[in-house]
Amino acid sequence: MPSSSDVFATVSGQPVSARLHVGADRRTITLFYLLRLPASTRVRVTVRGDNLADAFGNPIDADGDGLPGGLGIVDFDTLTLSTVPGTEVY
Repeated sequence: MPSSSDVFATVSGQPVSARLHVGADRRTITLFYLLRLPASTRVRVTVRGDNLADAFGNPIDADGDGLPGGLGIVDFDTLTLSTVPGTEVY
């Protein structure tokens, strides 16, 4: 079973509170953030594959190099909510 040290999110290097949910088929892990993510922010999700296994007990390849284990990293940016003076969107 994955833990928060195996799959986690950070913002500016600080951990983001989240709950892990493993899919019924044990093929997916979903992070549910416990607090609203700030606007205009880069979020980094890290997967440490060394302690994770698939539904058949085989170690996963988190970094996609063809070898078990590794460190998978995905970055994404939250929606920018900046306004531009003198503009409106309908």
